[in-house]
Amino acid sequence: MKLVVPLLLLGMLAPTGADVVHLKDGQKVEGRVIQEDAYAIKIRTSSGAVEVFLPVQVDYIERGKTTPEIAAEKRVHDAQTLQERISSTGADDAASLEGLVKECEAAGFLNEAAFARSRLADAQNTLRARNRAELLGQYQQRRKAIPNILAPEMKRLIEWAFSTGISTGLQDVAREDFAALIRTHCEADTLTTSLASEVIRWARGIGFDTSGASRDLR
Repeated sequence: MKLVVPLLLLGMLAPTGADVVHLKDGQKVEGRVIQEDAYAIKIRTSSGAVEVFLPVQVDYIERGKTTPEIAAEKRVHDAQTLQERISSTGADDAASLEGLVKECEAAGFLNEAAFARSRLADAQNTLRARNRAELLGQYQQRRKAIPNILAPEMKRLIEWAFSTGISTGLQDVAREDFAALIRTHCEADTLTTSLASEVIRWARGIGFDTSGASRDLR
């Protein structure tokens, strides 16, 4: 046991890559250099044997990398890999970018996590803009199929527009149609007091600001 413990400790401290002693006669000896001074260079080979050379016999020593060096190189490589994965992820692939944010944060790559969050925000904005455009297109298509702005289908379409929660674009168009609906009622002189109250209640129920419309309905 007295011999085993020191050997284990030496193994823990040893380079994970072998040292290579290059001799002047062209030979190479791989292992771990355990002594190097003005008198001798000793290297323990993988078989456990120790070979000894005079300094004048040695051309140079190629050092194996230590565990910290290898770990540092791996971390740099992993960071570069994450950067490449983030950069190559689709501009609208929010799910993958969100996963990369979590992966970077879990591994402690804060710069890469910030980069992924930035790209995620862009992706979410892209998806929101696309969704707004698609819903607006649906609204306009359905609007064309309604023959009369006073038709019940028009109210249902406006209700749908406000149910989406899309305040930009879609609800702006729905507000214009609502205003047109009120004007049409007024121009046709078909707006009774009870109908006016009903329209106001309906509009408020779907979250529409009726302050302007209320004046029109008086």
